[in-house]
Amino acid sequence: MLGRVIEWMYPTVCPVCQKVLGKGKIICDTCKDELHIINEPRCAKCGKPLTDSGKTYCNDCKKMKHYYDRARSVFEYTGEMKLVLYRFKYGNSRDYGKFFAKVAKDVLENKLKEWNVQAIIPVPMYKDKEIKRGYNQAEVFGRALSKETGIALDDKCIIRKKFEYIRDKYKDINIDINDNVIDEIVNKCEFYEFGARRIDKIISKEIENVIIDGVIRGDKDISIDSIVKKNITS
Repeated sequence: MLGRVIEWMYPTVCPVCQKVLGKGKIICDTCKDELHIINEPRCAKCGKPLTDSGKTYCNDCKKMKHYYDRARSVFEYTGEMKLVLYRFKYGNSRDYGKFFAKVAKDVLENKLKEWNVQAIIPVPMYKDKEIKRGYNQAEVFGRALSKETGIALDDKCIIRKKFEYIRDKYKDINIDINDNVIDEIVNKCEFYEFGARRIDKIISKEIENVIIDGVIRGDKDISIDSIVKKNITS
C-alpha cells in the first residue's frame, strides 16, 4: 500500500522529456532513440566507442597506462545524454539511478557474469560537496545496480581524505601538463584509503581520468578477482 502511495506521489518520469510514464516503463518510446548505447567496436581497455573496427585500443589507451583491467560504459556521452546526466548529478534527479541501473544490467549482464564481478564499489565524493548536493550519484547508481544484479555493494571500503601535498611526489604522472597546471592543482591533492592502504591521487579536471587508476594502482592484490571500472557514459 505504501509503495503505491509513493508511486502516486512520485511517479516515474522519462529521463529525457520528463513526462510521467506508464507502469513498468523506464523511458518513452519516442525518447529511447535519443540515447545511444555503445556497441562494438569499442576500446578493449577503456570501453570508448571506436570508429575503426580494425583497432583494438583507442588512441588514449595506446599512450597511457591504466591500472584497471577493463572498463565498460553503457551510453555515449552525446546529445540528450549530456542533459540527462547533468540532471542526475546536479538536479536532484537521483531516481534516474534506477533507469541507468536497469539499462546497465540489460547491456552488461553477460559480461558481469563472465568477469565474476564480486562487488560494486562507488567512489566517494568530497564530504562538503556531498552534503551540499545531498547525495553521491555514484553511490545512488551503485545501489540501484546492486539491487538489479544481486552483486554486493560495498560503500565503506574506500574513504576519501585530504592530505598535505608533496609536489615532486607526482613528477612521474603519465600525462602532458605544464608547470602552471601543476601549480593550479597542488592544493587539490588527496588520497584514498582502500581498507588499510593509502592510494594517492590528484583531483583536477585536467587529469580526472586517473581517479580509477589512483584507487586501483595500490590495490591490484585485493581479493576481488578482477577489478572492472564501469561508467554510465563514455
